[in-house]
Order: sequence, then structure tokens, then C-alpha cells
Amino acid sequence: MQKRLPLALDVVIFVLLALMASYQLISSSYHELVGVILAGLLLIHFFLHGAWLKSRLRRFALLDTLERARFLLDLGMLLIVVLAGISGVLISRALYLWEVRPVPAWVMTWAHPALGFLLMGCVVVHLVLVLVRRSSK
Repeated sequence: MQKRLPLALDVVIFVLLALMASYQLISSSYHELVGVILAGLLLIHFFLHGAWLKSRLRRFALLDTLERARFLLDLGMLLIVVLAGISGVLISRALYLWEVRPVPAWVMTWAHPALGFLLMGCVVVHLVLVLVRRSSK
């Protein structure tokens, strides 16, 4: 069960990212709500893998290439999630009651969408690396 939960979370996270990428098909309110749900799932996911991340950080020099790639990818995804979350809050129009203005136009038109698509690509690579590791065991 414990090994299946993180993989199931990976799949759910990817589906939610794909849903959020179809911004034109869903309203901005749903986009923001799914973003909050996604942030919660990602926090749970990183919490479940906290011991793994700490152990890899301590033994980074001893890791093989695949494990180094997974570790760096996971750290990169954490950074992307934080930046996407911050930019999402800044450009929010539905969920948050405060208004941060003026938000630079590039945040809304370039940075936030780019971070979302970058995160989606990283999740796909992450899933592939997890499946490769599982198949090699």
C-alpha cells in the first residue's frame, strides 16, 4: 500500500495538471480550485518522500546517474511548484480576497503557464523514472 500511494499520487497529479492546462475548457475559478488541490497533493507527495530526499541529499556523491537525475528532477519540481504557486496567487481572480496589483503582464501571459507546462513535463519524466526503477528491481 505504501509503495502504491506515491505512484497513485503521481498519476492523479498528472491528470490534474492536464486538466489545468486546458484552461480554456474550464473556468478560472475551477482552474484556481484545482491548483489549490494540486498544491495540497504535491505537499503530501513531498512529505511521503521526505526521508528519501534527505537520504539522497546526504549521499549525493555516491548515487548512480539515475538516482542523481531523479533527485535533481524532484528538487527542480519542488522549485517549480513553489514558483507556480506564488505566481498563481499573484494572478488569482477568484479564490483569494486580496488583490495584488499591478501584477506584471509577463507573470500572467508567460511565467505562470510556462511553469505549468514545465511541471507537467517534469511529472512525465518523473513517472518514467519511477517505472524504470520499479521494473529493474
